[in-house]
Amino acid sequence: MFLRVGYMTPVWKMINWGIVGALVLFSGIYSVIKDDFPIYWGISLGMATLFVILWSYAIFHTIVDMMEIEKRPIWYSTSLFPIYKFNPDNNGLEDHYAPTVALFSGLFVLLIWGFLTNIMVSPSWLGVAITIGIELVVMVATI
Repeated sequence: MFLRVGYMTPVWKMINWGIVGALVLFSGIYSVIKDDFPIYWGISLGMATLFVILWSYAIFHTIVDMMEIEKRPIWYSTSLFPIYKFNPDNNGLEDHYAPTVALFSGLFVLLIWGFLTNIMVSPSWLGVAITIGIELVVMVATI
């Protein structure tokens, strides 16, 4: 298969993280500059962008893992970590935490957004309901 996702040079990783950071920061800066655009919306847009990028990364890697399952099987532990993936090049196991960490990082971003909603949006119960829903999703994803 031609798709080798996990092998990216450090320069390309820095470029990718720079693009992600620029996209997330742009919405916050735009909300401060634009008078008719509330700061809460800008922060929410930045967090939504980060959430979509993180979960797209996790879903993409999960799809690639399922496509390579015959050549590169994955071993999951009974708890959340460790996760290992077989590397046929050196006949060894490698740590394979990237999709799981991206999934839970996205949920953490949603949790921060729920707390922010609790502070900045009226009625205050809306943020509490969102935060409780996100905590339930974290619990289900962990189990």
